Amino acid sequence: MAYLLQRLGGLVQELQSEPSAAVLTVGVVVITLALLQLLRPRPPGPRFVIPFLGETLSILKDPAAFFLRGYLRYGGVYKTSLMGVPMYCVLEPSAVRDLLKGDGSEAVTFSVPFATFSRLVSDWDHMVDGPVHDQWRKAMALALSPSSIERYLPALEKTIREALESWERQGAVPLLEACGDMALSFAMDVLIGVELTHTDRSWFKQQILLTLEGLYTLYLPFPGTTYSKAQVAKANVIAALVKELEEQVQQTLQADPAAGEAAANASVFRHLDGAAKCRLLLSQQEYQLDSDVVSSVMERLKQLESSAPASNTDLAPAAELEAAIGSSGGITLADAQFEFLRAQRRLTLESAAGRILGLFAAAVDTSRLLIFTALAFLAQLPEEVDKLREEQQQVISRHGSALTPAVLSELVYLEGVIKETSRLLSASRVAVRQAVKPLQLNGVHIPADAYLLYSVDCMHCLEPTLWQGPGCIPPGRDVPPYMDWRCNLKEAFQPARWLPGSPNKPKHLLTFGAGSHM
Repeated sequence: MAYLLQRLGGLVQELQSEPSAAVLTVGVVVITLALLQLLRPRPPGPRFVIPFLGETLSILKDPAAFFLRGYLRYGGVYKTSLMGVPMYCVLEPSAVRDLLKGDGSEAVTFSVPFATFSRLVSDWDHMVDGPVHDQWRKAMALALSPSSIERYLPALEKTIREALESWERQGAVPLLEACGDMALSFAMDVLIGVELTHTDRSWFKQQILLTLEGLYTLYLPFPGTTYSKAQVAKANVIAALVKELEEQVQQTLQADPAAGEAAANASVFRHLDGAAKCRLLLSQQEYQLDSDVVSSVMERLKQLESSAPASNTDLAPAAELEAAIGSSGGITLADAQFEFLRAQRRLTLESAAGRILGLFAAAVDTSRLLIFTALAFLAQLPEEVDKLREEQQQVISRHGSALTPAVLSELVYLEGVIKETSRLLSASRVAVRQAVKPLQLNGVHIPADAYLLYSVDCMHCLEPTLWQGPGCIPPGRDVPPYMDWRCNLKEAFQPARWLPGSPNKPKHLLTFGAGSHM
């Protein structure tokens, strides 16, 4: 390289003696710099990608085939570009494990590099790995404890019954839209727990779904685009939630003025990426949680979690269902998020509304995709539907028709169907992390602040109980038969592989989420 630079300098001096050689001089410099760029050591990956888009179009066509192809061509860790963002694809299972084990060690953290997500869900520094996130997870876990889930079941059953009756009355429904409406109903009424007293329910649900449509679309801030419609819908949702939460927030701030004293901190984090948020949270004492405040918040949440009465088993099934729904009590995800804002001393109307919008993004999008995919698969596999009905009748004969934890624990084939659906077509097909400091993965150097993406599809393609090397991919196909739901769903979809005692039970199953807790 030094020799090339020396020769370049001499050539430039020679050409400058001729006035007409200026253009040639520029050309020589450009070509030389391009050659130097090509000769520079770089990580594995494609040399050239489409500007601004990268390999986005290829991944949208078939994510499983795209990542498996990249794994076979470039290796377990390689660099590419997606939606114009430089990205390290981490595909080797051992490297994915190292990546996830790094969470909590201040090496990598949650981050989202896509402009659409960051603008629609702007308040997510509580998701960044570290002590704040650890406490947030504990608060959320109380709303998802076994006893809380048991209390959700009557309302879940009611939501499903009402949805199915509505679908039957209509005769034909757009399935993805109908699944989204059902998932949103359960999230609003039970899981998140938002009571709408000033807002039209149908309009609010429509605005939520429009917001979700924009999370991972292209950033095109022009009138009429999916993103611009999502921005308008987000503003509508926030305004509606502010109105609904006003009384609760004002009462809390009057009783505990300190609950909002650090509200200005939210703006500090708003435009930072995950790595920058993580470093700030770990280095600045003013952003840490007060242990005494956290203890009091967690105590309040535990009291709420244990406040719901047990169901009355002496009632008839229909009456028991209505009684359970009417007296569910307990804690919701909104309660947990609300109390955690108090722990952060960042409680305002806007922050509470923003956090609840984030809950909708997490709860609804993944649920509707899972329900839709499972129903779409089963519609093509009548023999699997027969097996589910047979199992259901056997369980009903032993426990009755009410949905209870005992009933769910015996629906093992249904559990297999859900897991097999997630294995073939997960609701969250990729996850992104960001390096807080330099690290090595699979022999590849990852610089600080680099984005790392791992593919759920590729992990499932490389399932050790099924993967037998590239030779197991049939000619003319892009993925192994056990992942080829597009061309041979019947062979690929095998719920029995998940049953207890199955010799071929998969070892890999990534569904939704990221981090060492997986």
